[in-house]
Amino acid sequence: MSESLVHMKILKLYAWEAHFKKVIEGLREVEYKWLSAFLIRRAYNSFLFWSSPVLVSAATFLTCYLLKIPLDASNVFFTTVATLRLVQDPVRSIPIVIAVFIQAKVSFTRVSKFLDAPELNGEVRKKYRLGIDYLIAMNSCGFSWDETSSKTTLKNINLEVRAGEKIAICGEVGSGKSTLLTAILGEVPKTEGTIQVCGKIAYVSQTAWIQTGTVQDYILFGSLMDRQIYQETLVRCSLVKDLEVLPFGDLTQIGERGVNLSGGQKQRVQLARALYQNADIYLLDDPFSAVDAHTATSLFNEYVMSALSEKTVLLVTHQVDFLPIFDSILLMSDGEVIQSAPYQDLLADCQEFKYLVNAHQDTLGVSDINNMAYRREKEIPTKETDDIHGNRYIESVKPSPVDQLIKREERESGDTGLKPYILYLHQNKGFLYASLCAISHIIFIAGQISQNSWMAANVQNPCVSTLKLISVYIGIGVCTMFFVLSRSLFVVVLGVQTSRSLFSQLLNTLFRAPMSFFDSTPLGRVLSRVSSDLSIIDLDIPFAFMFGLSSSLNAYSNLGVIAVVIWQVLFVSVPMIVLAIRLQRYYLASAKELMRINGTTKSALANHLGFVGMALSYGLSLNNSFVNSIQKQCDLANKIISVERVNQYMDIQSEAAEVIEENRPLPDWPQVGSVELKDLKIRYRKDAPLVLHGITCKFEGRDKIGIVGRTGSGKTTLIGALFRLVEPAGGYISIDSVDITTLGLHDLHSRLGIIPQEPTLFQGTVRYNLDPLGKFSDQQIWEVLGKCQLLEAVQEKEQGLDSLVAEDGSNWSMGQRQLFCLGRTLLRRCRILVLDEATASIDNATDAVLQKTIRTEFKHCTVITVAHRIPTVMDCDMVLAMSDGRVAEYDKPKKLMETEGSLFRELVNEYCFSGDMLESVSENDMFCLEKITGDLLLYLNGIHLFET
Repeated sequence: MSESLVHMKILKLYAWEAHFKKVIEGLREVEYKWLSAFLIRRAYNSFLFWSSPVLVSAATFLTCYLLKIPLDASNVFFTTVATLRLVQDPVRSIPIVIAVFIQAKVSFTRVSKFLDAPELNGEVRKKYRLGIDYLIAMNSCGFSWDETSSKTTLKNINLEVRAGEKIAICGEVGSGKSTLLTAILGEVPKTEGTIQVCGKIAYVSQTAWIQTGTVQDYILFGSLMDRQIYQETLVRCSLVKDLEVLPFGDLTQIGERGVNLSGGQKQRVQLARALYQNADIYLLDDPFSAVDAHTATSLFNEYVMSALSEKTVLLVTHQVDFLPIFDSILLMSDGEVIQSAPYQDLLADCQEFKYLVNAHQDTLGVSDINNMAYRREKEIPTKETDDIHGNRYIESVKPSPVDQLIKREERESGDTGLKPYILYLHQNKGFLYASLCAISHIIFIAGQISQNSWMAANVQNPCVSTLKLISVYIGIGVCTMFFVLSRSLFVVVLGVQTSRSLFSQLLNTLFRAPMSFFDSTPLGRVLSRVSSDLSIIDLDIPFAFMFGLSSSLNAYSNLGVIAVVIWQVLFVSVPMIVLAIRLQRYYLASAKELMRINGTTKSALANHLGFVGMALSYGLSLNNSFVNSIQKQCDLANKIISVERVNQYMDIQSEAAEVIEENRPLPDWPQVGSVELKDLKIRYRKDAPLVLHGITCKFEGRDKIGIVGRTGSGKTTLIGALFRLVEPAGGYISIDSVDITTLGLHDLHSRLGIIPQEPTLFQGTVRYNLDPLGKFSDQQIWEVLGKCQLLEAVQEKEQGLDSLVAEDGSNWSMGQRQLFCLGRTLLRRCRILVLDEATASIDNATDAVLQKTIRTEFKHCTVITVAHRIPTVMDCDMVLAMSDGRVAEYDKPKKLMETEGSLFRELVNEYCFSGDMLESVSENDMFCLEKITGDLLLYLNGIHLFET
């Protein structure tokens, strides 16, 4: 359930909502069997203890008869019945106490198991002290995520890093780069060797880790505000311009998992958080892959080489351009560091490293880039524009909570009256089962009163023998026991049926909720309702309802019996009962007053010995019954709040229909794959500003379309609009002349293929992650694994296609996760394919192979590629360049390259070197740049100068 909610966007993109919903419903059905068994056992316990006073009194009187002990009012009512009525409420609480003990035992066992789990090595990290030569020292280390496995994840790792050193880590997909950083953090079990890390560590993960809150809160991350350092951090991370665009600057709330930030913005906010902590060691896991080339260059210069100039930095990167500046480069393959040396030495001596560099050069179409003289003193040049460094940080105006993306959690206020009770009983014949439960208990109470009345009326009647007296008494008691049993069983049915109904409605609502709901609602709010609140509805409310109803009926029946014998007691008891109801928090004080009422009524009953004993026995238990009634009512009132909370998410406005029967597309739609956007306008909320401002263009069928632009230009939003994750505020999108808003969402999503920006894997197996619907054979899956460069990695696993995939795919690298997403798309074979930064976390060599695979496998499809790596879109038929949510230019890449002032040409130049390279490079470097531009133009003309 939690996995589905976390990755709801992926389910919608792949049209998998119905399948995952069906899986959850299947698991819930299994849970219902256990729930029913639990409730039935609890019902039997309740029946046993509620009927125990009847059985005890029957056994007592029967024993008296057998032992020939005479029965009279004094020993029947003043002793036996009064005592039994006093102890029946405590006896009936025994099942509750037993259940609490069982739950406590289970909880303690689970906590104990967690506390007894093996500990990671806590001695890895030590405080930094002057005089230490190496901040990081690893000697012949081996690491494994699975300590029971014979194969280690990392092996024979030897690494020594001095203070202030800059170390780059590179290698192919799945070589162990991210695991090495995790091992330095002390999060991977060590199998051999020694490791020592000294100093404070700041870590920037490959996937942006964003928490709900304001931008400022996230950057400070609990630290005190130092305005000067804070503003310097924003400048170093190229965030100044972004904060000016955000509606409330750095006080803008970040949505769940950073949904209102672009991929590049999320990474830069994460970098700012790390920089503000002023750590000794910075572990950066490929943070520049999510940003465009210009921003990456600016970040590298301002962040790594300037702000962290005196810090120790370990940077995982696939961007070869940055490598010459590092003190040392670790080249990894298959969990080992195969070479460790400076750039030039590796280039001269290591064929594997030369292959990586050449792969990068091949994508650019240049062979002699290595002739450029890189030096740390020089750094990679970048254009210091006013947009990045010239703007002054403006103090943000504190926004109203109403205007923020994340709304304050809804909460009922005051007394909601009977509304939640009616809502609960309205589910699935709930009123019927509740009525039957109440009737059964009323009959049970009537039977008890009849039982005691019979005994009171005939205990001293000489015409009624002792055997008959006891036999009728026991007969009435046995009959009432059947109604106690039926009451308990009706409660079980009530609990299961209402729980089933509420869960079904909640599940349907959540799976049909628009993405705007998940964007503006923290996941914790939803999870609390589907976990703790539903657990209370499942396990607690049914019996809380029964106990509340039973105790209230008991209390008022006690009062009724006393009032029949001496009605004057109502003058005292009724006002006290009203007061007790109004002041339930202070019911103990009221209970003491009821005890005084009992004391004052005893003297008035002295002359009515036959019914006096009966009234007295009821009067003695009146206090306990009312205390118990108020307590149970309070307990039920507290638990019924869970129904209120679940109901809040049962009325979410649904997204568009999954299927519109009168507008279902043809089975082979789309046949051509042409996409037309006409004056498309997008805003995420009704009161929010436009994100896309009138996009108009047409993607011809079977064309290869590249979408480029700087970070935050609206590329991913455009893709979301194509899938109708957000509905147009104006204009339209048509596919093969069909307006997509006229189609059902399932029909639309199932006909489109996508490799999303954030690759997602689900807990299960390799087969399940590639084909969760079970539509394809093993042979087809193996063929796809070969095409997406995962064949060897899966074959190495002992279980092959049944190999484990952990939650979020954490046991696979980020690059491998993206390859899995490519595999899903290769299986689906959609006419329109969208690649949203699909190869951002993949090395250049693998990227080149995959681009060739995509061109071959989808040559008859429309392919829309969003990319920061400009070579990825160089062979596209058309390129759409976006800026600030608008179309900056849309034409053939050759024509855009030839156009002066073209945004696309500027992005190409920035990717090759930097935006201001022309003003700072040597004559030899100028020659290289001219050669690159010329080669690119020749390439675009169809003259392939280099093999890719």
